[in-house]
Amino acid sequence: MEVLINKNSKPLCIVMVLVMILGVFLVPTTKISASTSSGVIDIATMDNSEKDELLKYINIEVEKQTNMNSEQKSIFKQALLDFFDSSSNSFQDPEALDKAVNSKNNVRTARAAHGWISVNVMASAINVALGLVTGGSISSYVRKKGFTALAVALQSRLAATMRFKQLTAVIKGLSGALMKVADPGKAIAQGLDRIDKIPNNGWIELT
Repeated sequence: MEVLINKNSKPLCIVMVLVMILGVFLVPTTKISASTSSGVIDIATMDNSEKDELLKYINIEVEKQTNMNSEQKSIFKQALLDFFDSSSNSFQDPEALDKAVNSKNNVRTARAAHGWISVNVMASAINVALGLVTGGSISSYVRKKGFTALAVALQSRLAATMRFKQLTAVIKGLSGALMKVADPGKAIAQGLDRIDKIPNNGWIELT
């Protein structure tokens, strides 16, 4: 349809066009994290503020390891960084994460060939992911968005990052209780241990 513009209306039209153009640049937009767009937590797609958040939660988990000396803590910290970094050979590899920690700390012993990761190491990785998903406080997240949102977020992002096929079932059973436990990552890891190939042995079998 043809729009007729007379001489008097031209200034108004120009103003309207300028407003529309400026609106594209000036209207606030919601920042969508590159690390969350696919659900996968990946350092390679994070901006500096997101990397700082990741490092904060990793440092919290490292400092929990009172049985480790400074060298062992440094190994653990790097192993967690590699687990969340797609440029690393250990990206999303729970067994490689455990080997990096327990082999060098003389904890790992001969096990079945199907592979495994200790509950404690898995708990730390999950806690880091939980911190990024919820902003550090599960209870605050639930108050703002509800249990359903928590369950969906944990199922999508944790499952995408950890790649445990049993994880979704464990999270569904624990999402309400996670607010009440001091160490939610350990609760989830223990839940995985309860339903794996060799239940309740302190190790998560990966098959």
